[in-house]
Amino acid sequence: MLPLTAEVQRAIYAHQNPADCSKARFLIHSTIPSGVASIMNVETVSLVAALNSGRIMHEEYDHFLTQNGYCRGNATLDSCYFEPLTRCRLTREEAAAAPTLKTVEQLMDPAGPRVGILDYNLVVELRLSVPKQFEKQVEERGIPSKRKHYWWRAQAIAYIIRPNARTRAELEKRKQERFRGAPLAPGCISLFVRGGDKAAESAVFSSQHYEGIVQRLRQIDPALTNQLFITTEDPRTIDYFANSSSWRTSYVHMKEEEGGTRDDAEYLRSLLNLDLALQCDGYVGSFFSNWQRLIDEMRVTVRCKANAVYVDAHYKTPAEMDFNW
Repeated sequence: MLPLTAEVQRAIYAHQNPADCSKARFLIHSTIPSGVASIMNVETVSLVAALNSGRIMHEEYDHFLTQNGYCRGNATLDSCYFEPLTRCRLTREEAAAAPTLKTVEQLMDPAGPRVGILDYNLVVELRLSVPKQFEKQVEERGIPSKRKHYWWRAQAIAYIIRPNARTRAELEKRKQERFRGAPLAPGCISLFVRGGDKAAESAVFSSQHYEGIVQRLRQIDPALTNQLFITTEDPRTIDYFANSSSWRTSYVHMKEEEGGTRDDAEYLRSLLNLDLALQCDGYVGSFFSNWQRLIDEMRVTVRCKANAVYVDAHYKTPAEMDFNW
């Protein structure tokens, strides 16, 4: 695992679950609709802001990803999909009455309001933060300065994304219905291919390019096999690898939902793809994508695969990789 993972997980849990909730102060994480992985990564900034300001992070009510048949009135992400972030719960009325905290001074003021909403512009300002209580230990472990916040993102994601029993059962059900290809075996490779519709945001690469990267990965780690688990929204990528005799290809079928909504289908499919990708032992993707970063953050913490080889479709060496986002 990444350095300090066990210690940090205990510290987050203790902070988020004090013995006396009546004395707790709260920071509400507010979401701007965007991609699934982007939403989760932004939430990590709210969590470090809560730790550093002595507040408990609380999910917003009526999150747009809970407005669906699956959540059925569970109006926060951590009441619908995940284990609760905290046992200390705000009422809807308390959350609705909370003012927005727009400056660091307002956030850190011990005499400020008991409940506050973190302004998105302040999230951007604080995006490179790490918990103050771990700054010295992170420095002692030799984590480069420009990657300290990425170390934190991985720790926070490991705490935030803890699927509850209902979600785990739903993912298993959907796996039985939608998984295609041979069961994933040790030595498989997770391949994430960013869709062509993302070309306006950053570079996208051809299936042939990704195939070359996978071959390079297998040269680095000969223990890896020719079994691929592919995460993509581009059916042409699936076709390219599934129709090749060089690869044993597995993936989650993107069929239309019956009786559900696009949002719950997309989110649950995303969680299933994440869980399956993490079963593999080698990784290929593009760090331009928040989704690849999410896979990476989870593999180096929850799945104890920090020593697994990752090869990027764009960056040639780890030193080139841009973590400033």
